[in-house]
Amino acid sequence: MVSSRRSMLKGTVVGSLAVAGCLQYIPCLDDVACFNFRYYAADDLSNRLDITHTGGEDLPANEVYITNVVTNYQEEITETVAWSELDDKLDPSVGISGEKIRVGILFPDVVQVLWYQDGEEQVIGETRSFR
Repeated sequence: MVSSRRSMLKGTVVGSLAVAGCLQYIPCLDDVACFNFRYYAADDLSNRLDITHTGGEDLPANEVYITNVVTNYQEEITETVAWSELDDKLDPSVGISGEKIRVGILFPDVVQVLWYQDGEEQVIGETRSFR
């Protein structure tokens, strides 16, 4: 009885940890912006990553970029793409506060959210939750 209960509890903990790894929330410690990342695995197409702006400054969509976005799944081509290019409904100069986008990814080590301002690049968010 103890053995089976222990096995069941182990399975519950392992299962919970596996599910928890799919959703990553990093506390808003940066003075620029904060993001929530949610990963979805797929077998026959690119994996997907939802990125939500959860706090901080309301940055213009044309100044925020996402790294390692799949632009051609068959050829396994990835690029760094502007948030404004990923959301057709969003004007490039409009802020991304509270906005969510879904991007395709392959198997990168990291996906970063970059902010380009005045010729400078700054990492303002990143996730490795799919590894």
